[in-house]
Amino acid sequence: MGKVEIKIRKKILTPDNLQQYRNYPALLKKYERNKRFKRALKIFIYSLALTMFVLALIFLSMWKVLMDKDQELKDQDKKPTTEQAPRTP
Repeated sequence: MGKVEIKIRKKILTPDNLQQYRNYPALLKKYERNKRFKRALKIFIYSLALTMFVLALIFLSMWKVLMDKDQELKDQDKKPTTEQAPRTP
């Protein structure tokens, strides 16, 4: 017994349920189209998530570089600017 036959037996057979199985090629076409759509949607969502992750990494790395530069500038400002004269023996 095929999967479709098992599904038909599991459902309560009403005229509405039987009507959709009378046109089996159209039902199969609809199923395949729905399957392709779900696969494309899954790929789109995963690629979107990966893109967001990569952008977050880029943003964090740029932010870290800017913070390091700011800290470096602050450290240079705190150091005394007077140069020591060379010692003569």
